[in-house]
Amino acid sequence: MKRLVMIVVLFVVLLICGNAQCFDKYDAYFNVEHQVKQQLMNPSDADFCGYSKATVTQSGNTYSVSGYVDATNAFGGKLRKRFSATIHVKGERYKVVSMSID
Repeated sequence: MKRLVMIVVLFVVLLICGNAQCFDKYDAYFNVEHQVKQQLMNPSDADFCGYSKATVTQSGNTYSVSGYVDATNAFGGKLRKRFSATIHVKGERYKVVSMSID
């Protein structure tokens, strides 16, 4: 369900904008969420805080995102992990400058 919502949001943004200039704080959050998921043991069980509880700041084409995810550990228990990342946007692409998951 979350994946469907994310796809719909991205589709609407692309439909409205039609170009890369519309990359905004929402896009930054969802791109960082995607990168964090790739680092988790069981990404399908991950429960992210969501955009409204995350902190997203922008300075030019650089975005900083921090939040938390409740993720399954190696023993099957859920733990809350904090994440933060900085991404830089250039044209239609973004690059992860730094990322940490604690």
